[in-house]
Amino acid sequence: TLFIATGEGFAIYHATADTQYPIGYTISDVSITDLQNNRRSDTQGTGIPYSSVGLELAFNTAALRYAAEICYLYKLEGFDNKWKQTVGNTAVYTNLPPGNYVFLVKAADARGNSSKPYRLAFAVKPALWQTTMFKCSLTLLLLLLAGGSFIVYHRHTQRKTREQIRQN
Repeated sequence: TLFIATGEGFAIYHATADTQYPIGYTISDVSITDLQNNRRSDTQGTGIPYSSVGLELAFNTAALRYAAEICYLYKLEGFDNKWKQTVGNTAVYTNLPPGNYVFLVKAADARGNSSKPYRLAFAVKPALWQTTMFKCSLTLLLLLLAGGSFIVYHRHTQRKTREQIRQN
């Protein structure tokens, strides 16, 4: 029996032999690694360059009891619809399109103990060829090439016409 004195009075707790105490896990050391150049980032709101190879999100939790039974549930908001489960401590996403994402991860064991979801917000920046400026520049270049080709063709046709008129 445990007697606890509080500001509002006494609390009495009777523990039995089969009483289980909940374990609160805490997620720590969440980081993002760009698999294209192995560059690591672990700050909130990080802008990560687009990677055609993919991103690896690593996470960990400190567990003194039931460490072998811990599994992780994770979800990438803006990409995943459902929570995914893994016994490892990494999640890999390949060909993630540019945009803003929130990575959620929590630790749990078979006894129902779990952590609060850890949130890591980050943005995947578009590659150069995915930017609006690049697309506009490419469109302008194509229009200039088409216009230049039309002018060259038109001048060539006029020259041929003048030569035919001269010969006639």
